Amino acid sequence: MFDEWENDAKKEAAKQPIQPVEEDKAPTQQQFLFDDESDFSTAPMGSYIASKKRIENYQAVFEITKEIAASKDFAEFFENLAYSIMGQVGCSSVVILSSTQKDSMRWDALNAEGVDLQDHWSFLSGDEVYQRLWETDTVMYAGDLLQRKLPEKESKILGEMESEILAPIRHKEKCYGMISLGRLINDEEYIVDDLEFVKIVGEIAGSVFERVSELEEKTEETSHLKEVIEINESVLKTARDFASVRKLDEAYDLLSENLKKKLGVKQFSFLILDSEKQSDYVVFGSNFILPERAKDFKLSKDSDIVGMISNISGVYRLENFRDDSELKSIFTNDELAIMSEFTILPLINLNWLVGMVVVHSTSKPWTDVSRDIAVAIMETSAPVFANLLILSEKEALYRNPFNPLESRILSEIEKAESLKISFTVVMFKIQNIARITQLFGAGKFARYADLLRKTILEQISEYDFFTRVGQGKFAVVLHGKDREEAEVVMKKIKASIGKKEEFFSPTFKPTYRVLSLTYPVDTKDKNQFMEMIEEA
Repeated sequence: MFDEWENDAKKEAAKQPIQPVEEDKAPTQQQFLFDDESDFSTAPMGSYIASKKRIENYQAVFEITKEIAASKDFAEFFENLAYSIMGQVGCSSVVILSSTQKDSMRWDALNAEGVDLQDHWSFLSGDEVYQRLWETDTVMYAGDLLQRKLPEKESKILGEMESEILAPIRHKEKCYGMISLGRLINDEEYIVDDLEFVKIVGEIAGSVFERVSELEEKTEETSHLKEVIEINESVLKTARDFASVRKLDEAYDLLSENLKKKLGVKQFSFLILDSEKQSDYVVFGSNFILPERAKDFKLSKDSDIVGMISNISGVYRLENFRDDSELKSIFTNDELAIMSEFTILPLINLNWLVGMVVVHSTSKPWTDVSRDIAVAIMETSAPVFANLLILSEKEALYRNPFNPLESRILSEIEKAESLKISFTVVMFKIQNIARITQLFGAGKFARYADLLRKTILEQISEYDFFTRVGQGKFAVVLHGKDREEAEVVMKKIKASIGKKEEFFSPTFKPTYRVLSLTYPVDTKDKNQFMEMIEEA
């Protein structure tokens, strides 16, 4: 038995000869830390490259976050974002399409690197590219969109931007724009890690966008508050300057200086009521109208222009002034052609029109702030001009704004007594003026008051007398009409006014107060007529 086992062992040993000691693979006594020669891996080399790229991208995300988060305004933010993506990804071009308004429905190309930015690169909310980027929360291949048969305009923009990859700039549910990446500089394809990196940067950019937007809003608000403070200080200084004026010429010079320095007014005319005729506003001073032509530039107290501006302070710009029949009767075609504009700034003190400034040209267009300053200057200077006119006794009307009406009532009383006839004084007043101006603005109220003035004039005869006696207040003397006849006229006026009740809006209807007194049935005293008007 043993002999058989020994013979089998010899045969097996003959098949595997013993190797020399130096050729042994690993002697039992030798130890090692690691084997750097054998290949124990099972993954391809591309996986190691991708993993290394991913680590680099994550490291870059931290740096990019710090860089774009330090942006102080949108211009710096978009520039930092484009440079950061371009440097890390290695693409040939980057275009940032967004807006500086959080709720904008339009994305414009605001920064481009690697391609020349074009003004027409923009997408509206109705465009397919806009909608697809708004709806998605990941990156997209531009080629996939182009295969969907985009409108020619959108396809052209993507082509001009050399778009390969599109990524949304979003934060939570909001999308604030998109990032367009061109081909890689090494002409390779984008790998998953590149797309993941761009997606993360787009999400971070969305968060930073909101922060920059809030910062810009605060900066704008601070700038506005600073501007308001400067305006208030300027108005106070103007008020102090006017308070020290004692002559009309000095007041005019000071007004002229303020118009030029603070509003950039180049050419203007200053009109006041004619002290002799008491029926027209005439030129007191102008750097536009020639002296020999100054006497021809006058506006009647009953003119449509005066009626429009006499109710409330504001800036009244006549858009089609060259076609205005009243102005065409005053100025020559050459004079109208030279004027750049016809903007009126009324000087209203209490309830009556002191005068007006007509602006013919400015060095720059007016902003809302400019208009606020203009109104402030007029409101500050109006009482000064009124007081100076009173002191110089140039116009009795400024001492008593009801003087023309009072004179007419006295005249009507004399005629009524001698001819044994009646007459009626009617008072129309628009109610809730403060609420109307608050809801619709001073300009719209002024146009409505002027419309009411025209409506009243259409219903009275040439023998009747009409005048404005305050803000939204009109008085009518109906010659030779007793109470019943006056009621007929008032019904016609009310009916005409009723047709214009939707002037402001379908849901808002202005209210009126109408008072009347008839001579001799109600009173024979002139003072009672005047008290009715003053107390309305």
